[in-house]
Amino acid sequence: MGIASPRIIIVDDKPEHGEAIARKLWWLGYAALFVEYGERLINGEYGKYSGVRLIFMDLDLAGEGRIGDGARAYADVEAALTTILDENNGPWTLVTWTGHADHADRLLNHLEERLPVSIKPFGNVVMNKEDFLNDDGTVKDDEMQSKLREIMDHSDAVKCLLSWEAGVMTSANNVISELSQTAASLGAPSVQAGLGALLYELSMAEAGKSLHDYDDYSISLYKVLTSLLSDRLSSHTPSAEQQCHKDNLKSVTGTGDLTEWKRRINTMINLEVFPDENDIATKPGILTSLIDVPELAQLSDLDTIQKKGKFIRRYFLCFQKAVAKADARSISEICTLYLFDSTPPCDHAQKKDTWHRYTLVCRVPMDNIAHAWAVDYSNDENITGKLKGDFMRMSPEFVDSSGSFVLLINANLQMTLPQENLEQLGLPKYRVREEMLADLMGWLGRHVTRLGHTYLTTP
Repeated sequence: MGIASPRIIIVDDKPEHGEAIARKLWWLGYAALFVEYGERLINGEYGKYSGVRLIFMDLDLAGEGRIGDGARAYADVEAALTTILDENNGPWTLVTWTGHADHADRLLNHLEERLPVSIKPFGNVVMNKEDFLNDDGTVKDDEMQSKLREIMDHSDAVKCLLSWEAGVMTSANNVISELSQTAASLGAPSVQAGLGALLYELSMAEAGKSLHDYDDYSISLYKVLTSLLSDRLSSHTPSAEQQCHKDNLKSVTGTGDLTEWKRRINTMINLEVFPDENDIATKPGILTSLIDVPELAQLSDLDTIQKKGKFIRRYFLCFQKAVAKADARSISEICTLYLFDSTPPCDHAQKKDTWHRYTLVCRVPMDNIAHAWAVDYSNDENITGKLKGDFMRMSPEFVDSSGSFVLLINANLQMTLPQENLEQLGLPKYRVREEMLADLMGWLGRHVTRLGHTYLTTP
């Protein structure tokens, strides 16, 4: 049914111990899944979970009662975690639920060294089973309840993310509730039929008549639902329990140069980087390299590396007189030209894009950023912060596997390609994300529609 993954997982080889925590969490109002350690888990039958935020992990998963130097026990925990956690799980806290609390720190060190970065725990809490279970295996209610409340009520930077995540879920539920209530008021033969009709109308409003070209309506439907969710979320007011206290969000010192880190954040916010092999269809904001597409008739003057370099030097870069021509050629030839799909999103959605609109973009490595700035030839110096003209825009600094870079967009270099020519384009490399895309589309639109005026200057 597409139900979300559990947020809390308990792993133990003894059902009576794992279920004791699960029942108490249920009583406190938290949904939790108990996973019994055994063949099903080892064989991956539980599948990969994403969005897990808390894992109660028994240390003696083999159930032998003793763990010696701990090496095997640590390896069992490591294997269990890599089996049940998806690589995109996100931050989570480990609760070492064990009768061997003296090994908790060593277990954490083992996991820090061995687990992939994407699934390493962000924190560790220790619960000694002897403090929470009676000799007969029954739960010490007050102690268990107090400790679980303490764990669930923690406050840190991760809690801020989890509070936002809870807000997303609340906003999504508001959208779903409003849609279902509207569907019920239609007077259809059933609520299901009414909901189906409502979702059809939303999909039709997004995609137009092109909707009937597909059996799967999810792409157009999800765009509308995402828009509704974004609106609800933007007006969501965090509750007192969801607020992010300033003590948990502040700058840190002693971390060294943050430049590369900030470039990664810029990339996460503004640019999607695709793998080398992908089947991404053209869509608004896609950037396709011109390296492998010499067949395009409109770009016959760009069908060699030398021609591309000359084009880049003319329309994107600036060089001081003191820069040798050979050096200028070398610098321009390591830059890359891209076609930026600047077709209006609504034309994409409703298949009105018989001709796709593109703008030429140049990827400039950060090592050569000085040559993006205009030159004052009176003193032969670059004017940092000023580009060739107001027809140029520079992106924030980004980073991918090949290094850090900026994108230069030249609004004077716009073109269109018919649908049949799109097959000659190479694989997309990047996609400009929504906010930056909207900003660029607005700027390109204003540039195209500028009128200008005539006037005389006075002395």
